[in-house]
Parts: sequence; C-alpha cells; structure tokens
Amino acid sequence: MKNTNRMIVNCVVASLTLSWSIAALATTALTEVKIVRDNYGMPHIYADDTYRLFYGYGYVVAQDRLFQMEMARRSTQGTVSEVLGKSFVSFDKDIRQNYWPASIHAQIAALSADDKAILQGYADGMNAWIDKVNADPGKLMPAQFAEFGFKPGHWQPFDVAMVFVGTMANRFSDSTSEIDNLALLTALKDKYGAQKGMGVFNQLKWLVNPAAPTTISAQESHYPLSFDLKNTQTAALLPRYDLPAPMFDRPAKGNDGALLALTAGQNREAIAEQFAHSGANGLAGYPTTSNMWVIGKKKAQDAKAIMVNGPQFGWYAPAYTYGIGLHGAGYDVTGNTPFAYPGLVFGHNGHISWGATAGFGDDVDIFAEQISDQKPGEYLHNGEWVKMLSRQETIAVKDGQPETFTVWRTLHGNVIKTDPATHTAYAKARAWDGKEVASLLAWTHQMKAKDWPSWTAQAAKQALTINWYYADVDGNIGYVHGGAYPKRQPGHDPRLPVPGTGKWDWQGLLSFDLNPKVYNPQSGYIANWNNSPQKDYPASDLFAFLWGGADRVTEITQLIDKQPTLTHEQAWDLIQKTSRQDLNLRLFLPTLQKATASLPESDPRLQLVRSLASWDGQNVMSEDGKTYQQPGSAILNAWLTSMLKRTVVAAVPAPFNTWYSASGYETTQDGPTGSLNISVGAKILFEALEGEKSAIPQEVDLFAGQSQQAVVLDALQDAWQTLSTRYGTDINTWNTPAMALTFRANNFFGVPQAAAKEARHQAEYQNRGTENDMIVFSPTSGKSPVLAWDVVAPGQSGFVAPDGTPDKHYDDQLKMYETFGRKPLWLTPQEVSANQESQEILQVTVSDPHYVR
Repeated sequence: MKNTNRMIVNCVVASLTLSWSIAALATTALTEVKIVRDNYGMPHIYADDTYRLFYGYGYVVAQDRLFQMEMARRSTQGTVSEVLGKSFVSFDKDIRQNYWPASIHAQIAALSADDKAILQGYADGMNAWIDKVNADPGKLMPAQFAEFGFKPGHWQPFDVAMVFVGTMANRFSDSTSEIDNLALLTALKDKYGAQKGMGVFNQLKWLVNPAAPTTISAQESHYPLSFDLKNTQTAALLPRYDLPAPMFDRPAKGNDGALLALTAGQNREAIAEQFAHSGANGLAGYPTTSNMWVIGKKKAQDAKAIMVNGPQFGWYAPAYTYGIGLHGAGYDVTGNTPFAYPGLVFGHNGHISWGATAGFGDDVDIFAEQISDQKPGEYLHNGEWVKMLSRQETIAVKDGQPETFTVWRTLHGNVIKTDPATHTAYAKARAWDGKEVASLLAWTHQMKAKDWPSWTAQAAKQALTINWYYADVDGNIGYVHGGAYPKRQPGHDPRLPVPGTGKWDWQGLLSFDLNPKVYNPQSGYIANWNNSPQKDYPASDLFAFLWGGADRVTEITQLIDKQPTLTHEQAWDLIQKTSRQDLNLRLFLPTLQKATASLPESDPRLQLVRSLASWDGQNVMSEDGKTYQQPGSAILNAWLTSMLKRTVVAAVPAPFNTWYSASGYETTQDGPTGSLNISVGAKILFEALEGEKSAIPQEVDLFAGQSQQAVVLDALQDAWQTLSTRYGTDINTWNTPAMALTFRANNFFGVPQAAAKEARHQAEYQNRGTENDMIVFSPTSGKSPVLAWDVVAPGQSGFVAPDGTPDKHYDDQLKMYETFGRKPLWLTPQEVSANQESQEILQVTVSDPHYVR
C-alpha cells in the first residue's frame, strides 16, 4: 500500500455535507494533493487550499490508523456495543450521558467556511480511502476488522470533532471528585465531630499550599485571587443534615436543601469502590499527566531556545500520537498529535514551537438539582420549576436487544446521577461547555502563529485546562496555563457540590488575563510536571492532585539548576535521568537518616537506610533484564506502605482510608497504565513529617501520640521483615524485580483498538512521555534555523494487512524509544525530498456552489 511510488485517486464529491456560509459562483476545482512519506512512514501533505490539505490528512490517517480511529470514534460516541456486544452497554451509556451532541453540531454549523473545510476535508479524505478499502478488502482491509467482525463506516465532521472532545476534553479537562470529597467529609465529621472533621478534611485535601513548587516563580508573580477556607458557606451548611439517610439528605425547608450530605454504610462503600476503579476523573479514565522543559536564550548553550516535551498519555499499540507534516494554505508545520487531531499538539512551523501538559485547574463543578416528585423532568431554579432538556438514546447491541434510555440536562449541564428517594439530580457544569470545537481549532490556528502575541491569541480561545508552552527562533520562551474557569459565588467551596437552586450559579467566566502566564522568565527556563502553575493558585478538587511541598517537578528543576547552561543534548538527556528516578528518595531519606542515626551498626534498619543513602535514586536494569541493580525502590515501597498504614490510613475512616494506602509503586501485572507520581498518601505524610514547618495545619496527629522517630523505625522494621523474608538477610544480594512496560492493544477507555496479539512489550518501565520531541531554534552548528526530533513508539503505522502482516512502520521506533533515541522531524521541501520513501498524488475534484478556494 505505502510502497507504491505514485498512485492517482479520482474522488468526486458531489456536494459537501455542510452548507458553507460564504456563497460564490458555481465552480469545479481540480487540484493535486501530494503525499510524501519519509523513511519512518511519516506523511507530509502538500496542497494549495484548506479543504484539500486536510483531505490529504484524513486520507493518510485512514491508510495508517483506520481501526484505531474507528474505535476512537465509537469510544467517544458510545457505540462500542454495536460491534463488540453487550459487555460494553454500560460503557456506552456512560459515554452518551457525558456529552450533548446538539451542542457539538451547533458549534460546527457556526464555523467559518475555512474552518468547516478543515473538518469536512478531513472526513472526506478518510472516506475516500475507506471506499477503496471496501472495494478491495482482500488487499486493503485492516486485519482487525475481520478479527472483530465488522467493516468501517463513513465519517462526518461531527466524528472528527468528537474524537477530540472524547479523548482530550473529556479525558484531561473533566476532572471532578466533589461527590467523593463530600463522602469523605461526612465520614470525617462522623468520626471527629463537625469542627475537627472539617479541619482533618482540610489537612487531607487542601486547596492552596504556599510551599508548592510552581512553574512561574514566586518572584515573577502570584495568583491575584485569594481563597479563604474559613469563609466557605457550602461546607458550613453540611452539619444541618440528618444522617443517615437513603442516599443524600437535606433539611425540610429552604432552597439550599438540595445541598448534599452523604450517608454512612453501604453507599459510602459503593462510592469508595467506584473511586478505586474510576480514579474519580470523569468517564474517560484517569489522566496520566506529562512533563516539559523549555530552555531560553539565557540558559541555552548551543542554541537560542530548546523545547523538550514528554506528554504522558500512557502506552498503546498502535501509537497514541500520530506524526504529520502539513504544507500549504498558510500552514507549514511538522510534529505529532493524539489520535490524529486536525491540530498538532506538539510541533513547530520554523518560527515557533509549541507543546502541552495537563493543567488540572478546577473548571468543573457539581450542582445538586432539586427535582419535582409531581412533574417528572422538572427541577427548581430561582423559585420556579424548569423543564430539563432531554434526549432519547438507543444503544444497538451486537447479538443482543437494543437498549433505550434518556439523557437529561439542566442549565448547569448534563445530569450524571439521580437519587429518586431524595428527589435530587446531580448535574456537571463545565466551564468549557460549548467551546469544545473552538478549543480544537485553537490548536489548528496556532500552527500559523509566528510570534508570542499571535500565539497567545489562540491560547485565549483554548478553553480546556491544558498548559501551553512556546519557544521561537529568537530564543524567546513562554508559558500559559490555559483554560476557561468559572467565576464562583462568594463562599462557594469548589471542593464540594453546591445547590442548583440559583444562589450558587456561576457569575460567568474569569478573564483570560487572570490565567497564569509568563514570557522570558528570569530563570531562563520553564519546567512543569503537572505541578502548580503559580504561587497561591488553587488546586483542582480532584484530591489525587495535591500541589504541595512534595512534588516531582523538583526532579526536573534541580537538574537544570545544577548547570549554568545546557546544550540540546544535555536537555534531551534529562529524559533518561528523570524517567528512571525514584520520586520518594529525595523526600524521605532525611527523615530516615535522622530516625536511624543512633542505631547500632548491627541493626538491619540502619543498613536499609545506608543502602538508600548510597544510591543516586536511578532505577537501572541489571544485565538479566528482569531486576534492578539496586533495591532502593523496593525498600522505599515496603517502608512507605507500612508508614501510610500506621499514619494516614489509620486516621481516615473506612472505606476511604483505602484511597490513601497506595505507596505509588503499585503496578498492574505488565506495568503501570501511566506515569508514576508521588502518591496522595505520601504527599500528606510528607506534610505531617514537616510538622510545624508545614503550611498545612495538622488538625489530627497522624502519629497518634507517638514520636515521629518511633513510627518511622517501626515501619522500617516492617520493611525489613517483609524484604528479608523474600530476599534473604544480606541486602547486597537482593535482586528486586524491575517494572515492565506494555504498549496495550486496548485504548485508554479499555476498548480494543487492535488485536490482543498486537500488544508490544518493553522490559524497562520508563516514567517519561508516551512520545518525546525536541525542537532546537537557532543552533550554533549547521545551516538550518531549526532542528527537530521525536520518537513515536511503537511506530507511525497501525496497519495490519488482511494476511496478518503488520506494516514495516508499525513498531520500528520501539527499540529507539527503549534506548532513549530519536528520529529527525523534517520541515522544508528539500529535507522531506531528501528523506523520501514514497510519494502519492491525489486528484481531488470538488463541485459545489459554495466552494471557496
């Protein structure tokens, strides 16, 4: 398929699906689309107008990733059961309940003609290849379709947009744990009383920690809006509720009666169990986060600017991101992007480069709607009964009966849960609701930006809570904590649900001027590992992301700070150093050394700590490819597991204590699903060990009246008992198992996007980007104004031929990734031509009275 040097495809589009808004004289346009693939199979598209440029994009995506994209489309729209059967019915229901199709259609209909051409051209290009596949399935049909027993269908612009909505917006900007937080708070009040219970809640789930490392230094700026936990009214309302109740209870009088108070017993168990499986991050799964460092002209040694990005989406086969070059119609870019979005998330255009990490600002709130027991589908708002929007959904089920249900929506957002016993519905309000397509196109349009002002103009239109990064050919660097955020009513505690009766409605959205941002920071660099963007910036209500004194971004910044300047090779080497680094050694070694300082030489606990002290924290594989050279992480895992059980877990009532028991080292059988982080329990423990130095008030003594030293030593004894039983009494002979890494055949939803046998395995887990890329501006060596590389494992292609033979570019970057290698990213026609593997020409005819070239 891809080794053909030249292929001519005639595609006549009788009329475009969308009615373009700009009328013109009837015209028939015949223009070439040229596709050139480099020696890693990455395509470059050349066309003179927007429609054909993105037509070529959709065409090559269908060639390379048709089954992956088909399952992404089904995963994001809730139609998996139609092809995979009844086991996915619940999944499909949850997905459909979490978006509003009419809103997406309306956003697309309101686009300009040129923006419509992006989505329509992309869809039509995919359809052109799908038609060829269906006409010649014996040669072109990806083997996965036969494996799962169905054929690909045509795409519409809506489908293109929904892949972005479901995999970016609903994965990285849909985080909320407000109901989980309320469940925890209620249990804490039961155990400690109302006032102290609230204090313990603040100890476990703070919003602002002044000690948190920030991407923008405190000397540069701080967040201008303050938040006072003592003056929140929503939390103060909670003691009014009688417990227990069937699910959620409220007082008999007053519109604020819709505010929630979770019951004890079985329902709490269910909430805790649900959290354990979902990660409390919306329906699209738990985010796995990312890192970034950008070196500017003050800090770069052999260039003016260096950008290194490591988006940590998790690992999948085919690859999570897709490489592409787009040339024409005002675009001249190269890079890669998740699920082949029509806008590159990681790349450059020769003038500027850009990248991204998850921002985790709080852009989602839960509103408790009081629903009528007399008039189904009505809820109370501003003293009047209002009818909810609704739509009927029918799920087609392979080898089963269709299932029909209703999705409800209030003015706050989609209803995600109802409690008929208390006449309460819980609606999810998202600050980016109605801005999904604009957010996608902000990434598309920023590919044309040439400087900081034009680039930040697009950042302002990107409503998802995503960090954006910038560098340019003159050595300027910048950062924006992107997203739209609500202007909440005074007294609204964003960690908890609020009544939907009107009093707590948002006062609009905050101005983009308030979004944290910096241009050419004094330090000369920008670093982020999903940490706090700015001093005093409030954390998300998702309790797993506590920004505090314990943060992994320090592993990046301390390496950069050690050197007055960095070459681009040194910047790339930071990937290897950070990806192998144990994240807990730096945090807890001083405590361990202090606790064991007076122990006799023969005490094995002292030997454990000395082993840690002699270690640099790098998890390096032994020659056997199965174990680590040093048992440091195994020691810290065993100690921290016992330490958390003795402190945080003991202080939190069941079943919520299980949320805090993880040491951060736990993995599945074949490796973790995403990047390792410092566990939430470890972050809380770190603040407790800081004692009076911690900025977080310690309402409850996590050491239960014992000295810190005594608890630390007892946990060390537990660690010794566990490890010596397993490995023997000579620490020097311990061969602790290394963590493996698997590129999974299921996508992050858990939906197959490949046959199970397509999973790829790597012996060494690396805490790094799913892909890594580096852009170097104005290098001192060479003639090019920009050098760029990336590594997209397993490879560019996901195509498996009908006979089961994978494309040669399916996994040709796997070894490169494992050894921290990289491949060039080409931009200019001369570079692309010099590294050409194949070329394809499409003749695309468009006949439409509204077509504008």
